[in-house]
Amino acid sequence: MTTKSKKSKTVSKKKKATTMTSDAGFVKFVKELQLIKEEFPGFEIKSKKDSKFCSFIKFLLTILTFGKCDFDKFSTLFGLTLYVCDSWNNLMWIERYVIICHERLHLRQIRKCGFGNFTIGKPIFSLLYLFLPLPIFFTFRGFWFEKEAYQESTRLLKENKMNYNLDDFVKQFTGPNYFWMFPFKKTVTKWMK
Repeated sequence: MTTKSKKSKTVSKKKKATTMTSDAGFVKFVKELQLIKEEFPGFEIKSKKDSKFCSFIKFLLTILTFGKCDFDKFSTLFGLTLYVCDSWNNLMWIERYVIICHERLHLRQIRKCGFGNFTIGKPIFSLLYLFLPLPIFFTFRGFWFEKEAYQESTRLLKENKMNYNLDDFVKQFTGPNYFWMFPFKKTVTKWMK
């Protein structure tokens, strides 16, 4: 066997492995999306760019965070709608799967806040998430909601052998994207590991 044919077989095996991984991610994403829609009828995924509501939220966040919030860089759940950033279509299917699992956990938290009723839970969740005990800084309830969801995200990333940047997760909690909800980087880093 020549060297050239060995290389060809190696390349074919790599392509096959990559395809299988992306196919597996696609299957997980589609199954999870179906389960979410069954559990939370009306759930949908929309682009932030096409939403006037998101444009308004971005405007407010720009003012409140002195222009430091990267609202266009992450997905955001409002009610039953997951608003995604422009990079959504460039993400691998397994990354999209992890994101919707994270958001599903938030949907369950909202329902739990309403004692099993999602509609009642929305304003309660929002109040707890954004304003208790203080607005913006030290929103400990929001911290616990996100902590639970990010722990699920990191678990799924590890389970699917995906790399992630711990510093990016820590910045979410300690920076303007989540209104500096928990300023203690060492504590966040410790429980994220």
